[in-house]
Amino acid sequence: MDNLVNDRLQEIESQLAFQEDTIQSLNNTVAEQQLVIDKLTAQLVQIIEQMKQISEAMPQLEGDEPPPPHY
Repeated sequence: MDNLVNDRLQEIESQLAFQEDTIQSLNNTVAEQQLVIDKLTAQLVQIIEQMKQISEAMPQLEGDEPPPPHY
């Protein structure tokens, strides 16, 4: 009976160690992904700002201007 309890306890400890390793691995993956998300977000903000600057520097499109007087 005592041997059965020890075997079961070792099995539970083994499962716990495996779960702890899996959780740590998942945590590392999530942390790495968050860094990538942060970097991509910063790049997107920069691209949006550049697009605004380009848009402001471009002349108005023809559809936005009234037609010349000879029409």
